[in-house]
Amino acid sequence: MILPSKHTKYDESYIVIAGIIFSFLEKPLSVDDILEKYTEYVNNKGIKQMITLESIVYAIDLLFILNKVSFDNNLILKK
Repeated sequence: MILPSKHTKYDESYIVIAGIIFSFLEKPLSVDDILEKYTEYVNNKGIKQMITLESIVYAIDLLFILNKVSFDNNLILKK
């Protein structure tokens, strides 16, 4: 489910969710803030997608593994 495939929709793949989250990180945000911004983004785009905290956390983990974000005092920072 990391990459889009025949069985995973493009909008539900973690790499796409991570890219959207990365665009939100102009300033440090908490996970709750990211979930709120992502929910607004999906609703504004009219995307019919099940938004879960689990998918947000997995996407943030992916960004951390790729060394694109860091954590400081429960905030996620863009590197």
